[in-house]
Amino acid sequence: MTELYVYYTLRADQADAARAAFETARGDAPVRLLQRLDASGPALLTWMETYGENVADGAAVERRIAQALAPFVQGLRQCEPFKAI
Repeated sequence: MTELYVYYTLRADQADAARAAFETARGDAPVRLLQRLDASGPALLTWMETYGENVADGAAVERRIAQALAPFVQGLRQCEPFKAI
């Protein structure tokens, strides 16, 4: 069982538009969206998407969300898979 964690930064003034793009791209897939509490500064936010084992075709969903958020992401989307032990 593999879980995928994807994190990235975006400008705080684009958060509402980015959230709308995320929700549209996610559709009904159970992908969680989190925001880091110790933000990178007042102008930047760090978000994390979590894809659990219950996300059918997680790779396709992740690509769809990545494409939708591309205009908002500052830098790279960091993708890290983890395996349950």
